[in-house]
Amino acid sequence: MFVGTTRAEGAVQIGLGETIREKAWGRDRKYVVAFLSSGSPQEPLIEFVAADEYEQTRELVAVIRGSDGGRRRYGAGDALPAIYTERFRTEIYNERIIYPGAWNKLVVVAREDDDEAMLNHALIQSRRRDRG
Repeated sequence: MFVGTTRAEGAVQIGLGETIREKAWGRDRKYVVAFLSSGSPQEPLIEFVAADEYEQTRELVAVIRGSDGGRRRYGAGDALPAIYTERFRTEIYNERIIYPGAWNKLVVVAREDDDEAMLNHALIQSRRRDRG
């Protein structure tokens, strides 16, 4: 559990949980889910999933939502908000997870030990969801 104080929300509690999902995009993959924990029930904000080269890179990817001000994912040709281009490493989902039907959407890339990137992405996504 991580607790931080922001100007906009005050105290924010976000928990990170991890599991292995069987047969996700063709194989068993590590998932890290960020939950907003200040209320009940706990609300999942984002899911990071292990990229295909996870064993070598330890990298996870999570889609970026909010292109419509709500839940719609950003496509490869969409302009991201400045915070994502300035503070995060972004790539295309189906270039990191190669499997039939994998999305052509923008993702945040984070190493499995980069709690700061995961937490910041979760916080931004919670703000964008609240506006949608």
